[in-house]
Amino acid sequence: MRYLTVQDMLWINLQVTGQPQKFVYATLEEATFTQYVYGDSTPAAEHAAQFLTGWAKFQPFSAGNELTGAVAFLTFLKLNSLELTGVSGNPLTWTESVKNDRAAVLAAISESHDGHGEPTPARAIIRDVLALLPIPA
Repeated sequence: MRYLTVQDMLWINLQVTGQPQKFVYATLEEATFTQYVYGDSTPAAEHAAQFLTGWAKFQPFSAGNELTGAVAFLTFLKLNSLELTGVSGNPLTWTESVKNDRAAVLAAISESHDGHGEPTPARAIIRDVLALLPIPA
């Protein structure tokens, strides 16, 4: 299992907001740790669903919390060879509609068949996910 760090979350927030935001470290740490699920054989999809729905309960940054959580969730999926199935449109928009619905999140996650070979660095995956953001006019 691969996880995002607090530093990853800080970097994602910087990328989505375009400037450093004030944050509460203890809240940021707790929100980031929602990726972890008890049990050594818990499926990665459970970790991902908990991360998206858990992150939504926290507001560690002064701005950009929802988009930071969406980018982090999609990054977590790719880090762990998971993908969304049956999701139409931009997955960043989809995350907003299901951020409080764990069952819907779990139902949309499946294992990817592209997870072979050398692991891709987290920052490279984050950049791919950030490419889903609309370009400001």
